[in-house]
Amino acid sequence: MHEASLAQRIAASVAEAVEPARFADVATIHCRVGELSGVQPMLLEAAFGVVAPLTPFPAARLVCESVAVAVHCVACDASFAPVLGRYACPRCGAPSARIVAGLELLVTQVAFRAAATSPTSPTS
Repeated sequence: MHEASLAQRIAASVAEAVEPARFADVATIHCRVGELSGVQPMLLEAAFGVVAPLTPFPAARLVCESVAVAVHCVACDASFAPVLGRYACPRCGAPSARIVAGLELLVTQVAFRAAATSPTSPTS
């Protein structure tokens, strides 16, 4: 299950990007997972749940958004979703292998918990 090593790498990337003082505030890590990336979003989320307690942000969770495959036809400048693995442009019929979406595995956002504030006391 390579999702476990990917979950570890995602945690490491977030740890590099977030200031250490904010580690405890990391609530949710959002990512985009392309259908052709070779990664199963549900398995990646589960793997992150196992890895998270070993990271500087043990309460964080991973939320993955699946990204459909999109192809661009250079012959007629159309974009389309391949049907049944056919990469022929539905507009002009030209074969196209220029995949513009669906290969990615990206961390898109790190959401933080609201910082705890101490109640202010009225001054006299």
